[in-house]
Parts: sequence; structure tokens; C-alpha cells
Amino acid sequence: FCIEPKRSGTTVHTDPLGTAAWNAVTHGRKRWVVFEPNTPRRVAKAKDVIDKEREDDEPVMYFDFLLPRLKQKHPQLRSYEGIQGPGEVIFIPGNWWHGVVNLEDCVAVTQNYCGLDNFDEVWRRTRKEREKLAYRWLRNMRRFAPELHRRAIQPNMEAKFKMRHERGEGDETPTQSSS
Repeated sequence: FCIEPKRSGTTVHTDPLGTAAWNAVTHGRKRWVVFEPNTPRRVAKAKDVIDKEREDDEPVMYFDFLLPRLKQKHPQLRSYEGIQGPGEVIFIPGNWWHGVVNLEDCVAVTQNYCGLDNFDEVWRRTRKEREKLAYRWLRNMRRFAPELHRRAIQPNMEAKFKMRHERGEGDETPTQSSS
């Protein structure tokens, strides 16, 4: 549950590990902006239109000042905007840039999502970026979701990827690899 005051929100970001997310509002209204995954980070985060001496990228500043300038500077930029009210749910696919500002005091429920549709990417990123979590997840998949366990092991074998618990002292970590 998120209990959020008016004018709060999130800066523009993508969700961790390639996960998707959903957000359901029970009270209040939120304003969203969403950009496609191929939008450059610098553009989505309005780095080329911000006056760093007088402005920041907090949600109110972003929506009131930066977003209009961003759209003016990049007229070809594809952005999707909307107002979410009570009883409405928004789904943000993995790797899509998004930001939100609360137009009123809000209560919402939100959760990141990994399912069959995005499992492969989430798994690849988790095993590389969060090694301890990946080990525990794989161990639990073996026990509770054998089909997913096989699906996780396959790309590991194809890439000759050694997880944390499989590496010896001389083995490189994934972040040390030159590939």
C-alpha cells in the first residue's frame, strides 16, 4: 500500500530487473507519463531541458515545467499521458520509462511483476545484477516451479553462465567478464 500526499510521486524511471508493474488507486488521482523503452535515458529524464541551478527532476517540477519543454524540444517523442482515478489500474510493461505525480492525496496498491511473459529477461538480469537473490530464486524454483527452473537453467547453459554458487576461486564474476 502507498499512502501519498498531494504533489508527491516518482521521478521518471524504469522498474528494476526488467520487471513490469501494476498500480491500483483506491483514493485520489494520479497523473502518469510513459515513454517507450527505446527513448534515450537523457531524453526521458529531461536532462537536456533542465536548468540544474534552479530546477530538479522531482515530480511536480517535471510535470509542470520539464515535460512541456521536453515535448517542445523533441516533437517526435512518443509519450503517453493519463489521469488515473479511484478503481483504475495501470500496467507498465518492463523497460518502459514512467513517472507519476499525485494530483490529490492518494492511496494505492502497487507491485512489480515477473510472469511467464517477461520471465526470461527478468531472470537474465537478476542472475547478473542480484546474485544472492538469483541463487535463492533458482533454489525455490527447483522446489516449487520445476518448469521455470528448467527455463532458467537453459540460458545459463547456453551462455556458459556460472552462478555465484557454481564459481570456483579463479572464475570471473559476470561483471568482470569482457563479454
